[in-house]
Amino acid sequence: MLLKASECKLKLGMEFFLYDIKLERSALVSWPTCLMYSIGERILPRYRVLQVLKCNALLNKEPSLLNALKFSEEKFLEKFISRFRDDEEELLVAYKGNPLDS
Repeated sequence: MLLKASECKLKLGMEFFLYDIKLERSALVSWPTCLMYSIGERILPRYRVLQVLKCNALLNKEPSLLNALKFSEEKFLEKFISRFRDDEEELLVAYKGNPLDS
């Protein structure tokens, strides 16, 4: 399946995972399918939500971005946004993006 992806998409994904979020190469090698996800539609929104959760110390254990990518959208929203009622608006803005950014 990776061979069907464009070189640009693979390069962009590898740069993001290895250099921006400092993911270990071994993690990327063990689950290369994460490179197939859309950076703008799946990876970055979930990464931003995890960053907000981390900054606000809302979770006892920091979740792995790779594990968060494996969830369906419904399950991700349930597990990482809906259960935090007091911070739900901030998390949704992180997930959907700020309308002022467009």
